Amino acid sequence: MRSRWLLGGMLICVLAQGALADDQWVCSFTPAGMQREPTLITYNVSGHDLTRVGSTGEASHFQILENDEFGLVGVLLTSTRQPNQTAQTIGLSTIVIDKKTKDFWQTAILNTQPHDGKVEHGVCVLHKAS
Repeated sequence: MRSRWLLGGMLICVLAQGALADDQWVCSFTPAGMQREPTLITYNVSGHDLTRVGSTGEASHFQILENDEFGLVGVLLTSTRQPNQTAQTIGLSTIVIDKKTKDFWQTAILNTQPHDGKVEHGVCVLHKAS
């Protein structure tokens, strides 16, 4: 009988973690210094992977460093050379979502783009997996 309770408790913990692990955040922000419509970005959470899908459909995969009831923190590290380029791209991108306020911040620092490093701020809406 005790093992059934233990198994049931473990199942509840796994299901609770699963609820955190399959969320979708839809975030919007207006790029700094631009007078235009807000940009929409979707962040899909799956295990330790955070997939960022931009407004044009391009996808980037972030590693989740933290995902708890308070916030979500992801990072994308890159050190690559594209086939038609002579320079190597080195950098990182970050995403931070405050789950209580629904605020988010993102930034990118790349050696190939001197305008990077600015912090974009916006708000998100959570879509829970069904």
